[in-house]
Parts: sequence; structure tokens; C-alpha cells
Amino acid sequence: MQRWFFLENPENMNIRTGKGDATTSSSSVTSFQYTPRHWLFRVRAPELRKDETVCLIGDLKELGFWLPERCVPLQQENDSEIWSSTIEIPDKRKIEYRFCICVIIESGLQVIVRNWETNRRPRLIDYAETSPTTDDPVLVYGIYDGNEHCDRGWLCKETIVQLKLCNNPLTLWRPKYANRQVYIKVTPVNIKSHSTNLPISMSEALEESLSDTQDNIESVKFSFTEVADLNADDPSFQPQNQFGSEITKSNMQIFQSTILFPQNTAYLIDFYIYSTRAQENEPPYHAGFSYLLPTALQSSEGSIILPVTSTKQRPLGQLRVDYLIIGALPNYKCDMSISYARHWKKSRSGLDVGHRGSGSSFKNKVQNCAEVRENTIASLKNAIEHGADFVEFDVQLSKDLVPIIYHDFHVCIAMKKKKDIDEQDMLEIPLKELTFEQLRLLKVYHLTEGKSKNQRFFDEELEDHQPFPTLQQLLETLNPHVGFNIEIKWTMKLEDGSYELYHPTDLNLYLDTILEVVMRLSVHIHVSSSGMVGIEGSFFPVSIRMFVK
Repeated sequence: MQRWFFLENPENMNIRTGKGDATTSSSSVTSFQYTPRHWLFRVRAPELRKDETVCLIGDLKELGFWLPERCVPLQQENDSEIWSSTIEIPDKRKIEYRFCICVIIESGLQVIVRNWETNRRPRLIDYAETSPTTDDPVLVYGIYDGNEHCDRGWLCKETIVQLKLCNNPLTLWRPKYANRQVYIKVTPVNIKSHSTNLPISMSEALEESLSDTQDNIESVKFSFTEVADLNADDPSFQPQNQFGSEITKSNMQIFQSTILFPQNTAYLIDFYIYSTRAQENEPPYHAGFSYLLPTALQSSEGSIILPVTSTKQRPLGQLRVDYLIIGALPNYKCDMSISYARHWKKSRSGLDVGHRGSGSSFKNKVQNCAEVRENTIASLKNAIEHGADFVEFDVQLSKDLVPIIYHDFHVCIAMKKKKDIDEQDMLEIPLKELTFEQLRLLKVYHLTEGKSKNQRFFDEELEDHQPFPTLQQLLETLNPHVGFNIEIKWTMKLEDGSYELYHPTDLNLYLDTILEVVMRLSVHIHVSSSGMVGIEGSFFPVSIRMFVK
């Protein structure tokens, strides 16, 4: 579904990948029409993790046509930080390329993109340039044209599973563990039914838990687990230490595992505790463990309580885990030709954004309300006509999975005549329980109207003033030169433990349905994205919302 990719005219993509008429585009001229030349690509990259390789990607066949699965792996020079390869490229033409860090699953078919250069303009080899030699200065990964721009990769075919620990999630029943430092480490393990490599004794399981590298045949191949402490000075994801990270009552941690086969992957959660008499540099001892099985992950998100078992096979406590499963966006391929994910013009000043179009129209004080109903095409057009750089609007799904524009999760419907509103006539229901056709045909009131019994707007007979326009209708109608700030609505947990909306649509399905509409209709506009959306591809900027420009 949470990093995005470049959008282009499908005909151009067919030409670039060799499926269209190559005579119609200068960028599609194949290299055999040119005199070949050998070029030394050489770059200094930081220390890489296990299985990672520095790769090359560019705008011609020899460099993969920007498709990550066709990237060209470089060779490491004598276990140094320098990676290089000499590649035959066309002569007398400009060549654009980037470096990326990937895990090669199957060469030419599947890779995991861990990191890539995201400067808006790729590196360039000009017509008259000659190949560098080993005596020339080495390029530095991520730095060129006076800028340093790198970003994490996105999901191609792999899956991300996040385990979230917050609000005092761990309960240990033994008094001796009170006020002790407790560390937690998460390790994906393979549970395929025919596997004979699972630990056969507690000593083997303990040895696996204490392993610094996790180089074990039980470990899931190509998996990678990071942890982020949201209370730390640096809340970004970092590799786990040998004994994991400390968990306290107040901190919030997210363990993020990238895996290929989630249906065959369980998660071993180890608990390490320091002795009260521990000497300096003395490691903690392995106190217990939990297993989270894939069968327990029934939806895209949820919460589960796991038993904690001691190394002597006795109950030790329990752990509450919130989980989130993030899958790749289906039916779309990622492209490395360009990214606006971290791009912002230095000369750009502040922008005027029309909130819900021309403003909220259902505030408590009528004098502070917009004169045009919020989240309608009329309201958005009005904001654009008054000079808004961006218009913001809210998107959610109807019961039949149609992306519609509306802010609240609930609406009121009238049980009797439209004009006569009595207290018994109003019924508050979740918007997700009504199909798009029902929303358009029924007399539907905003919650504020339902509670006050005072209808605010009477111009719904005009098409542009109708509530619940579809996302498709909006993208096809509004001026594409104006930026679109799309807020994807989702239920949030409130301070009292309740939720804004119960039993929502599956999160992956919810996001994919909305994003597919944006992707399909945004060939001629620039699109940017949000939160969980950001992991699915490389093109869109990541923020709390989704932006289209």
C-alpha cells in the first residue's frame, strides 16, 4: 500500500520498455544505432548491510530503463567502500543515471530497493565526456550537483510488518523483575510446514537469540528488521542491536520487518533483562520469549496479547502488540526516473491552501462558516477562483468502495419528508454503511444539521453544490494546474480509548482503492502522498496527508 513512483503517459512507458513504436520518441532509440563506448562507473558508498549491493540504473537498455528489477549491480573493490563496473554504453548521446542500494532476489526479475538517489535531476553523462579512470576522484553516493538527496526504497513485491509497543505494553508477573532494564528484540523466523531446521531444544533457541548476526538457516532469507523509538532524539528506523532495544512504560517503539513471504513468517520476540549485579560490559541474560504467528495477523491492522514464556517453559507475563501490515500497491510498477518525495524549491514562499475548498461550513458559530458547502466541487472551484495555490479535501470510501469527498465518518438521514425535520426523523449512521447511489439519492444531513435540526444549505439541486462528489469527478473537473492536498480519512483512537469509527474497511484495500483512482487520473499532474502511502512507491512526498500538484 505506506514510497511512490513516477507517473507518465502509458504510451511513453510502452515505448520505453520496448512495447511501443520506438520511432516516435528520441529517448527510445536503442543503443545498437550508436557506436558503443566503455564507461567506468565508480562510486563510494557507506557501509552496507547484509545482502545489500550498490547498483546502477539509467535511461537506456544497458542501465535498465529506470526499472529497479533491471538495475545493474556493481562490484565491491577489495572489501572497501568503493563499488565499480565498466559498462558498454552508446556513444554521442546524453545518458542519465542514478545509483541505488538494493538486495538482489533474482537478477532481472526481483529486487528490494533499500535506498536510492532522489535528486530531482539524475546524474548526467554528456556527449563529449570521456570515461573516468581509477585515478580520478570517486563519486560519492547521494551527492552531486551540490546537493545530497537520498531516500529509503519502496515496496515492490515484499511486505512490511510493523509491531508497535506503547502505553506500558509489557507485564511481567515476577516481582524480582520490577524496576529492571528489559530489552526486546524481534526476529522473523521461517515456519514452513516442511522445514526441519527449527530449534530442537531450548539451548538451541537460546543460542539463536544470543546470536549477533542471526546467520541461521531458520532465519528468513532477505528479511530485515529495524526499530524506531519515537521518544528518542532520533526517531528514525535503525538496525537492531544484538539484544534489541530497551522498553519502558512510557516509550513508544515500532519494530519494522521487511519480508517476502508473510504467510510463512512468524516473529520471535526475545526478552533480555540485566542482572541487578551486572558488571560493566556484562550482557543481559535471556529471560523469555514470545512467538507471533502469521495466523494471528488476520487483517491489515489490529492488536493482540501474546504470552511471554520463560526459558524454563513457564509463564512469565504477557505483551500487548499493535500490528500493521503494509503490502505493495498492486498493478503498478515503480520507476526511478524522478522523485518529488524530498523536493521543495528553495525560492518557494508559503502557499495559500483552501481548507475543504472555501473553508468549513459547519462550525458552531454560523458567522464563521463558509457560504458554500464544504468539500463540494463548487467550494473547491470558488477557492481556486480566489487564488488558492492548493485546495484541500477529504476522501473516504462508500460501502461499494467508491472514493468520495466528505469529512465526517457519520451522517444523518431523514426518515420522513425532506423539509419537515423532527427529532425522531433523524438517524445517525456511519457513512461507510451507505453505497454511493444511496448517498446521492437519500436526503443526507451533516451531523451538525442533525443535532441542531437546522438545515444550513438549500442549493443541492445545483450539480456542483451536491455533497459526496467522487474523487474521479473532482480530478476530472478541477484545474490540474492547482495543487491538490488530499487528506485520506481514517479512524483514530481517542484519548478515552474509543475510536472515531469502528469496523472500518481493511486498510490496504482502503488505501489501494483510493490511490488507484489518483494514479489513473494523474497522468498530466504531479502527485504526492502520505504516511503509510509513502512506503508503496517512490514518486510522492511523504507527510501526514497526500498532495497532488
